[in-house]
Amino acid sequence: MHYDAEQRAICLSVRALCEQALRHGDLDVRLVGRHDGLLAALLGTETHRRLQAAAGVAYDAEVSLSLR
Repeated sequence: MHYDAEQRAICLSVRALCEQALRHGDLDVRLVGRHDGLLAALLGTETHRRLQAAAGVAYDAEVSLSLR
């Protein structure tokens, strides 16, 4: 994982992202505590809705994946 200052982005592998979620149960570790966790969930849900709406009609909100 590293921070790309030029793009102002954190670059990390999918594996590192999954390990973070498994270790902490959440991808966003900035907010802690029961009430702050609920607030983070609500903010995340609202942000997700806005991104889906901005993507337009061609965006698939739910996509099924399967392992063959």
